[in-house]
Amino acid sequence: MPVESTGSGGGIPLWVAVYLAAYIAFSLWSYWDDLAKKNFGRWEAVEAVGNVSLITAAICYWHYPFGELLGRWAVVLFALGVFSLIGFTAHKAVATQRDVTATPKERVGFSVAGAAFLLLLNAPLLWGGFQLVRAWAFA
Repeated sequence: MPVESTGSGGGIPLWVAVYLAAYIAFSLWSYWDDLAKKNFGRWEAVEAVGNVSLITAAICYWHYPFGELLGRWAVVLFALGVFSLIGFTAHKAVATQRDVTATPKERVGFSVAGAAFLLLLNAPLLWGGFQLVRAWAFA
């Protein structure tokens, strides 16, 4: 991998480790709740695959040895994660638009707020993955 290590000695910075731990815990809690309610369908599976892909690509950027292990597959995982995130966000926005209990103005507001929340929640993963792709492209 043609990227210099971003942490001391190739380790993951503390803020990244805390973010990843919180993100993974939140995701597992969310999936556990969906599974308990028997509400885990194909879109939840798309979200799960995307989350794993984005987390893996971000770790490859922040942890040099892991990035070396996966090589260019990390870039493929990042692309898969981005497409999954876009698809899941669009699916949730469409599902929100179908809510008949809300007014049209509320539906738009909920769709925009939900999309913004998903993108903000995933922003560090997207940044790390983008840096990984940039490093590969300019190597």
